[in-house]
Amino acid sequence: MQSWLVLALSTVLVPVAATGACVPVSGDRILGRDLALVDPRFAGLPDSLVVGYTPAPGSKRVFAPTELARIARSQNLSVADLQELCFELPVRSLSNEEFVSSMAKAFSPNVKIQLLERSMVPAPSGELLFPVGSLEPPSAAIGGAQIWRGYVQYGGSRRFPVWARVVVSESVSAVVAARDMAANVPADAGSLRVEVWTGPPQRERVAVRIQDVQGKVLSRPVKAGALIPIGIIVEPPSVRRGDSVRVVVVCGPAQLSLDAVAERDGRSGEMIYLRNPSSGRSFRAKLEGSHAIVVLGSGDSL
Repeated sequence: MQSWLVLALSTVLVPVAATGACVPVSGDRILGRDLALVDPRFAGLPDSLVVGYTPAPGSKRVFAPTELARIARSQNLSVADLQELCFELPVRSLSNEEFVSSMAKAFSPNVKIQLLERSMVPAPSGELLFPVGSLEPPSAAIGGAQIWRGYVQYGGSRRFPVWARVVVSESVSAVVAARDMAANVPADAGSLRVEVWTGPPQRERVAVRIQDVQGKVLSRPVKAGALIPIGIIVEPPSVRRGDSVRVVVVCGPAQLSLDAVAERDGRSGEMIYLRNPSSGRSFRAKLEGSHAIVVLGSGDSL
């Protein structure tokens, strides 16, 4: 019984260095406490002393006896009969489920993700992330699939790159163009319809009601069958170039009015250039609806 206990204790107390195996580390630096865990004779090193950088995933960092002796001397430690110490960053294989679960965090629950292909290189332990901004547009060259580049964040701020080829789609009830729609032309009800649209997730908010678009103009053309982003919908001009605009001129306590010609399109609240047909002069005025107001200083004229 006693001999068995002595054997068991001796097995437990054998330094890791004697086994020749690489020791796993998780941070981005190898510290004094890591050496002490491998070889208790380094227990005199400060825990936070940086002795080296963690190797890249899948590779090893080996400290030769001469390097270990130098580290010991720098901290006034006397250590003899040193053996080389090996450290490595453990890696593991990622699963398809981990890829899809991480990707799903970037979208609402109604988005479907089909994983077609992915990187198979073992990765370090850490958080698997797929930023939505790294999802490339669908490519006709790969059947409409998309390349999505992500990474495993490990060791603090270090990143291990991964990639996947996916088909990402969602179904939404939204306004689509019933025919080609030109820019700066008021949208009528006949050019719009609401339908369930299925395709790649939109990075812009889109119109979901006819009244969001009807009577307004688009800042750029939209093809038939396409969704209409909220960001390109604007109020139509209250004044068009060439329109006659009633202008109220304020000069101190006096007011007068005249008709001027708009030199460009404008919306209520904007400053636009108008031309006085009597003098031929151009001047700036602030639109209020289809009228304009201009305030003159002393000595100014139209």
